[in-house]
Amino acid sequence: MKFKDIEIRKNKNRKKISFEISSHGDIIIKAPERCSKKYLKKIYEENYDSIIEKYNLLKNDRNLLKLDTGFNIPYRGGQLTIEIRIAKGNYEINNQKLILNVGKHDKELIREKFIEFLRSETGKAVRALVDEYSDFFEDKINNIKIKKQEKRWGSCSSRGNLNFNYDLILMEEEFIRYVVVHELCHLYEMNHSSKFWALLQEFIPDYKMYRNIRKSVFY
Repeated sequence: MKFKDIEIRKNKNRKKISFEISSHGDIIIKAPERCSKKYLKKIYEENYDSIIEKYNLLKNDRNLLKLDTGFNIPYRGGQLTIEIRIAKGNYEINNQKLILNVGKHDKELIREKFIEFLRSETGKAVRALVDEYSDFFEDKINNIKIKKQEKRWGSCSSRGNLNFNYDLILMEEEFIRYVVVHELCHLYEMNHSSKFWALLQEFIPDYKMYRNIRKSVFY
């Protein structure tokens, strides 16, 4: 979708840029009043692939009720093709296919199995990254939860509880890493001060390219 076709909504009280999809399937950029059209075009083009991946997944299908065999979904920067099987068992990932085993061809059962896939795969990706950085953060982590968060990719509490949105697995690997490390850094700095960004930059030198990607669409 070309930038000229995107609706832009500015608000003087808004602090961050976000990408959303309307109920009619239109992409909307919400931005602070100070952002120029040239700057918003630059941000849109830099994040085009991840925005369009989620747009293709969710346009006209905000309740995930049209998931069926042959439907393509983004997955860790790549793509999986869904296959529905009437069988017992969990979901499977095999040869770039996401196989959803359900007892019968029921839209709600398919949706539940798909969310199970999102929750499980995001959990695996998040925990692998947490383990990777365990030397720096492990003693500060209390609990990790993977759940639905309407407009956040992740959050961190002062008690060391980390929450991550199960939609993360639909994004690219680099962005998943950014979100996880971002929340881990909050274990030391519970705000977005210069100290926080300096700490984050030690682990993600190019963090600025991900900073303005908020929860782009949600269902």
